[in-house]
Amino acid sequence: MDPQQFRIPKQNDQSLLEALVAIRDGMRGTAELTLRIFPHAHASSPVELSGEGSSLFEPVDYVLSEASELMPTLQLFDKARGQQVALDVKRLNEGITDQAQVNWNGWGSSFPPNQGSKAYVKLASLARKHLQAPNVEANLSATGDNEWTRYRDSQQLILSSLQETGKSMLVDFNRKSVEAEAGLRSRFDTLESKLRNELESRTKELDTTHAKRTADLDSREAELEKRAKSFNTKEARYVVRQERQKQLDQIQKWIEGWNLTKGTTTKRWPVGIGYSIALIATGILTVLFSYQNVEILKSKNLSEIALWQWALLSIKSILPLVAFTTFIVYLIRWSAAWARLHSDEELRNRARALDIGRSMWLLEAVRDAQDNQKELPSDLVKELSKNLFSQNVGVDSSDPQAMTELLMQGLSSIRIKSSDGSEVEASRGKRG
Repeated sequence: MDPQQFRIPKQNDQSLLEALVAIRDGMRGTAELTLRIFPHAHASSPVELSGEGSSLFEPVDYVLSEASELMPTLQLFDKARGQQVALDVKRLNEGITDQAQVNWNGWGSSFPPNQGSKAYVKLASLARKHLQAPNVEANLSATGDNEWTRYRDSQQLILSSLQETGKSMLVDFNRKSVEAEAGLRSRFDTLESKLRNELESRTKELDTTHAKRTADLDSREAELEKRAKSFNTKEARYVVRQERQKQLDQIQKWIEGWNLTKGTTTKRWPVGIGYSIALIATGILTVLFSYQNVEILKSKNLSEIALWQWALLSIKSILPLVAFTTFIVYLIRWSAAWARLHSDEELRNRARALDIGRSMWLLEAVRDAQDNQKELPSDLVKELSKNLFSQNVGVDSSDPQAMTELLMQGLSSIRIKSSDGSEVEASRGKRG
């Protein structure tokens, strides 16, 4: 390598600038140097740092605050000798070190013969000192007793110790892992054998218990099936009784609060209103015409009134009275007819409720006889079913309900089928 060039360790921008300031200050009295830098690779022009103290780095504070390594070139140049570069520091991005160069050919040769050598030697010494060139050379040569070599040797010793410790720890860990795995395998084998024996014993015990319980269950199912047949009959009979009792209760409740439907009541209103209007009108006319006749008779002499006039006055008073009386008579007859129909229907409903109760008891007796495989005497059944649902309480034959009852009376037999499928048939006896 050219003696004028030497390698320096990688440093950040702040460290390099401080090193160059120290070199600049050390050269005072020999040469007045100025610091010039390129802030970053894309800077269009260099920046000159000519101040002192804290204001020296103000133009590039925005770079130094990031602790970066962006400045590609840093220089010390001599304004008194034609802007000649005395020291040039360049960053080598692809290398492990950076490069510094003392320019003898340009700057050093501009001094007088004796002064040039002194200035060059001083600048080179200061540059190597502050830019730490010996540390890099000692590291690369791996020889010499310096701070860098001692630091590197201590680090290598520590790394070697750590490697040996890691190896021993890894060996111990592998050995203990193998021992633990062998112990666990032996323990698991023993536990597995124990569990298998317990499983086989438990399986045999469960199989025996299962077989016994299966036999007990079969016997219980047979008994339950036997009981279910009896229960189904009794339960069905009980349900039928409950449903019939509910129906009977509903019928009795309906009979107690029995009344015409809203539609039928609404249909009666026009007739009642018509009768009322006719009675009011004919009553008013009767009173009015009678009052007029009295006034006429008061204003005239009775001997002067002709016979035909007497007839007209009588007819005028009698006709409204006759109409009034007629409407009253028909209103009373109409109301009486409705009252008779209501009373007859109420009596029929009560008789039906009684017949329903009788038919329920008769059906129960027949079913009990069938369940016990017996037969009720026909005479007894005939007497118990006599006149069931055959009421006729003075109802007009034109009534649809009366026609239904007449049809029922004309039947020779009736068959009743309950919800559980049993049937009861009753026949009318022959009349003599």
